[in-house]
This record gives sequence, structure tokens and C-alpha cells, in this order.
Amino acid sequence: MATDSEDAKADYAAALRAAEVSDHHGAMVAFSRAMCLAGEHSPLRATCARGVRQALQNLQEHQSGKFDWTEMFKADPAALLGASKGCAAPLPVAGYSKPVRMTVSTCKGRGLVVCQDVEIGELLFVDKAWVLQPFPSLLHAASVKLRDSRDAPRGLFHGGDDQRLPETLPRLSEAELRRTLQFNAIHRWACVDGELSSELSGLWPLAAFVNHSCRPNVNFTFVGDLLLCRATRKMKAGEELFASYVRLDRPLRQRRSELSATYEFHCTCARCILEEAFLDAELVDGFMTQIKALTKAPGRKDQVIAWAESWSFLYRQIEYEVSLAIKQRGKELDEDLALSAASDQLFSDSWTDLHEEQREERLRRQEELRQNIARLQGQQDGRPVNYSGPGREDVYGVQLQRLLCGSFCSVAAESARLWRRIGAQQNCARDCRWICQQLEESAPATQQHGFWATEWTKSTWKAFLKKEEAQLLLSQRFPDLCAPTLPADVRKAAEYAKLSLGRCYGGHLWLQQSQLLKWPPPLQAAALQKSTAFAPVAPRKKSRRPKFRHYASASVRWKDFPKGQVLTAPPVDLEDNEELKAAQDTDFLAALQSMFKAEN
Repeated sequence: MATDSEDAKADYAAALRAAEVSDHHGAMVAFSRAMCLAGEHSPLRATCARGVRQALQNLQEHQSGKFDWTEMFKADPAALLGASKGCAAPLPVAGYSKPVRMTVSTCKGRGLVVCQDVEIGELLFVDKAWVLQPFPSLLHAASVKLRDSRDAPRGLFHGGDDQRLPETLPRLSEAELRRTLQFNAIHRWACVDGELSSELSGLWPLAAFVNHSCRPNVNFTFVGDLLLCRATRKMKAGEELFASYVRLDRPLRQRRSELSATYEFHCTCARCILEEAFLDAELVDGFMTQIKALTKAPGRKDQVIAWAESWSFLYRQIEYEVSLAIKQRGKELDEDLALSAASDQLFSDSWTDLHEEQREERLRRQEELRQNIARLQGQQDGRPVNYSGPGREDVYGVQLQRLLCGSFCSVAAESARLWRRIGAQQNCARDCRWICQQLEESAPATQQHGFWATEWTKSTWKAFLKKEEAQLLLSQRFPDLCAPTLPADVRKAAEYAKLSLGRCYGGHLWLQQSQLLKWPPPLQAAALQKSTAFAPVAPRKKSRRPKFRHYASASVRWKDFPKGQVLTAPPVDLEDNEELKAAQDTDFLAALQSMFKAEN
């Protein structure tokens, strides 16, 4: 019996070593053998039985990718909405990477590609952190882990002059280890009030091989010590995975500066190419100067409304300037080969049925407008002067504008927060909807996207309660009276929030997420309807003589407003203001320019 007991202890130790290196099958076999050799009433037998169950569960997780998500998020409930900051408890969960495989690129080194066609929100891999600490203490923790661990990551890039990919971390010096962590460590982002912050950084061995793009097709979320990677766009087998190393709601210059300082490379992805071509440095500097001027809060509380209006006005100005730049240089999308390739890569490859509907509606309206212009010009063929047909500007114009405006999402975010603070829920909902439109193109299915989608729903719901407050009180007091029905905008926002959260964190977590958001039953019921992608506002019925505002100069300049002037105009809702919508429609501006050219 003594021999059997020693053998049981030896097998138990072997099982622990196998579990440490994620050899779940070996751990299950060793635990089973130790359980058989242990005594019938021995405490080791019960421990080995639990080890067998855990190893079997981990083996199934590793092979099938099916996890007990409810149990997993009990250890870190804030991670359900991406708000977990300091909680990093190790979870007894196995890694999963079946849909992806390693590849070698000639220009970016090693990377990951998908092995099959994937849909938006599909789980691609689950990676356990090898080390997870605040970044200042990450080097010390990694050095300690190297001495005590048998599962050191392999093949990580350390930024040497010869671009070597070392096979094992223990062979690196302290300086090389520091550079390896600099290039491969990932911030554990938390989304609090729409802003990303990070208290912890870690080294996830598989996620470290995902290359960078300023318009990524995957998103990282975190729970405990796990990194979950999900697809943010549809991908075909063989497509490479791209994540973002920096925040995406910043202009090109800031993104490139941070990438160059931390990761020592100059980003030339498709988004950077288009942003560099359409947004001049002078224009961006003007926007940044205005943003800096508005960051200073007013000294009096009665000026908060004017402050919020100023942020909203600035964002509308940015949208107008971006649309004007696209209209002026739109032909370059067809003439410049680099811009053509970049636009096709960004928009054509990720084209959806919704994009097709938007494109058809846009082309139909533009064709009607051009036929009217041709009739005024006396053209018999129905084509205006110098018009050769729809180009990439006509097809990708809306998506390109939202992509470029996504670099200034912080302006709309600040406006939304101020309107929420004031209590103007309609304006807050409008700004949240703006943000969701931009994130649809720049960073869909991300933590920020899910947050602003829920803020949009919350604002529309509060606006509905305020508007129908009397009717709701009467229906509660007199049950025979019918309660007001939920309006379409509230239902649409609730469906959209559920869809966005499902694509970011997985649709299986919706019940816990809605409870964490404290949504009332009517709002939960509205969200459980058939979820659809973000739908644009239905086109307005055109009047015979549409009104529009003609600006004497290219745009309204911020310097036209004296410093410190209080804007007393009431908040403007663009969706309900026909005159402003017509003034901002670039199609009308294009038509006017064509008519003026014809007259001259």
C-alpha cells in the first residue's frame, strides 16, 4: 500500500505539471491513474476526482470552444459591459484557437489567419494570460515567471535589428525581454463612460501575433485573465486578423505618433491612406485647436447649455468639412490607384446587404437630381455636362465620411455627456446615434460601440418617459386605460444595443447584461425582437421646391464667433429640421455647383 501511495503522489504531481502546460489530455490520464492508486477514503482521491472533471471540461473547451459563460463571468461581473479595470482573477478555463492558424507574411512577419468563413461576433480564440500586471511591474513579473514556468511563450518578436523571432523567452537578456514586452504586451482596456482606460497589461501568447490595423476586423474583450477575440466583420477563409494597438477615435497624426513611439513602425493601412489624402493637416490642426479651446469648462453653471451647444456645433462643422473635402476630391478615388485599392479594401470586402440598400437609395436620389440638372441645362440624354457616370465617391461616399469622422468621435462623445448631464435626452440620443454611425465604419462591435449603443437606448427611453409621463401615471392609476405604446425609435435603439453587445461579448450574455443595465421589462421585450443592423432614417418626402441654406464661403468658420459669446439658440435636432438637413446634403451642393458651372 505504501508503494501505491507513492505512485499516486507521483502521478498527481505529473498531472499538475501537465495542467500547467495546458496538456489537458495528459492531465486527465494522470489524475485518473492517481485516483485509482489512492486509497478509497484518501483525501487525494477526492482531489484527483475534481482534477479529472476539470481536465475533461478543459479538454472539451479546447476542442469545441463551448464555455460556461454564465459561470465564467461570475468572477468578474463588470466584464459583461467591458468595465472591469483591476479584477484579473485566474479562471480555470482552457484556451481555444480552432478557427485560426499561424501564417508568415513577407511585410509584417508572423500573423494569424482564419481557417474558415466567419460571421460578425463569432468567437475566434480564447487566450490565457502568461503574465498580467500593471505595466511598470510587468518586467519583474515576467522575469519571475520565466524562472518558475515551463510554458514560456515562443516565437515572439523583440524588435532586434535583424528582425529575429526568438524561439524561447528564457534565451533573452533583460533588455531583450523588456523590448519583447514592449512590442507584445497588450493593454487590458476597460470602457468607463465611453472612455478607454487601462490599469493592467499582460502577455497573451496567441494574441501577440495579431498584427495592427487602424480599421481592425477583430476585437479583444477581457474577463479575469482571459482574452476573448471575436470577429467584427465577415471574413473568408485565409483572411488575416487585424487588431488595433492604439485608440481608434483619434486623428491620423496622433495614431501614427503613438505607434512610432511604442511599436517603432509607420502605419500605412488603408484607413491611414484615405485619411491622409482627404483631410489636410491644416484642416485637422484647426479642428484640434477648436477642441482644445472647448475643453475648458465655463465658470458659471448657466453657461453649460451653451457649452454643450458649442460641442454639438463643432461636430456638425467637422461633418460638413469632411463631406466637402470628399466632394471636392472624390474623383481621386477612381483616378489614384492607391486610393482605389484602399477604398475597395475597406468597403467592398466588408459590404453588407444594408450597405447595398443604402447605396441603391443614394444612387437613385442622385440620378433623379442629375436628370433635373440635365433638363435645366438642355441636355437631351438626361446626363449633366461633364458627367460620366457614378464612381467610387457615389458608392462609398457615406461610408468614407463616417470613417473619417470617426477620428473625431471624442467631440460627439463630449457633447453627449454634457446633454446627459443637462437632462436634454433627445439631444443626447442624437449624439449617441452619431457616434454609433461613425463606429459602424471605424470600430464596430467594440467596447465603445456597445457602450454608446446602450446610451442611445437609455436616452431615447428617458425621453419617452418624460414625454408620456402623464399618460403613464394615468395608466398605472386606472388599469382600464391603455398605456402608451413604445415608439419606433425606442424599439430600434433597444434592438441595436442588443445586437451591438452580442457582437462584442457574445449573444449568450444578453440576459445578464440587461439586468446589469437595469433595463425595465418593456425595454427588454423591445430588444428581444428580431435584431437588425443599423438602419438609416427613412428618406424624407421631397417637396417641389426644397429649401436650402447657401453659405457665402466654403463653410462657417469658428473664428466668426467672438470668444466667450454664449449661444442662446435652443438645441437643434437635425433629424427634424428640414432646412438644416438640406443644407448639409452634399448632393444639393454638388447639384448647385454643376448648375453654376453650366450658367458660366
